[in-house]
Amino acid sequence: MKAASEYERLALIQYNGGYAPYSTVLQAQEKLFPAQLDLVQSRTAAFSSLVTIYKVPGGGWIAEADRLAGAPQEPVR
Repeated sequence: MKAASEYERLALIQYNGGYAPYSTVLQAQEKLFPAQLDLVQSRTAAFSSLVTIYKVPGGGWIAEADRLAGAPQEPVR
């Protein structure tokens, strides 16, 4: 994504300077958008994996958090 972002930045500079047509900027943005989506999907997968890691050791952490926060506990089902 970093390379695509740099490509878009340079394309905008060239366009604003009159050295490139706007289609160059659009092409750069067409490359940047999928890269941004890939980054978001990767981060989502990583955060989802972290949640799974916290959940795998077993239950009880929600009840303990509620107890520490002073919230009323629900019966365990």
